Amino acid sequence: MCNGYIVGEEAYEVSEPPLDSRIVKLKASQADVFVNVTSAKFTAQALKKAAELNWKPLQIVPTAGASVGAVLRPVAALPVNTP
Repeated sequence: MCNGYIVGEEAYEVSEPPLDSRIVKLKASQADVFVNVTSAKFTAQALKKAAELNWKPLQIVPTAGASVGAVLRPVAALPVNTP
């Protein structure tokens, strides 16, 4: 654990494919906090991939991605393929 250091950062473009590879990199950084500053679509992708990887950092999701009806409930209903 790095006690207060930023250990990883990933940028994305809205025209890019899913964020899976970026979430894998962030998990590999051993971060215990994940600040998910993305649009609703990418918030859902990131939450799902983190669950598939069994990565359980404290996740901070700003207002735009924290909509229960538009993001969180649909993600919770998706099947998770864990290794």
